[in-house]
Amino acid sequence: MDAGVELSRSFINIGAQDGKTEDPLYSYVEKYNAKGLYFEKDPEYCRLADDNLNKTQRIICAGVTPNNLMDLLNKHGGNGVRMGQRHYDVIKIDVDSYDAILLKVLLDNHFSAKMFFLEVNPAIPPPYKFATYYHPKLFDSMIKASMQDWPLRGMSLSYAIDVMKRHG
Repeated sequence: MDAGVELSRSFINIGAQDGKTEDPLYSYVEKYNAKGLYFEKDPEYCRLADDNLNKTQRIICAGVTPNNLMDLLNKHGGNGVRMGQRHYDVIKIDVDSYDAILLKVLLDNHFSAKMFFLEVNPAIPPPYKFATYYHPKLFDSMIKASMQDWPLRGMSLSYAIDVMKRHG
């Protein structure tokens, strides 16, 4: 228990990159010896995450989409995460594009967490609601165009609050 909150020491990290650099979960994992699932699309980042996390964590090197998220979670549960587990200390989503629909898929499937780390687009202020939804070619198109040239991506804070409020 920390600060009056009982911790399960479990998490989901979607868009982990190297698992350490600029990852808000790194200090939590280190401090509490937490176990969870890391998802990363880029093979080089997967290798770095494996090194950075001393091969003690489950790193799934796969692109997460709304079409495969539940299958990946069902297939790769374990390593400190109970099969069928739906509540975590932390769920982090940072895929630089269709984060909103991944959040919705998790919430629709009764996933919850004490804390969500979500990437929101600061260029879209409240009360505006905005979300980039999934298309199989979206991320590759964004990368080719340069992420700086694609300002309307991710989700707005108001959108995130609205989706989470609807799920309690």
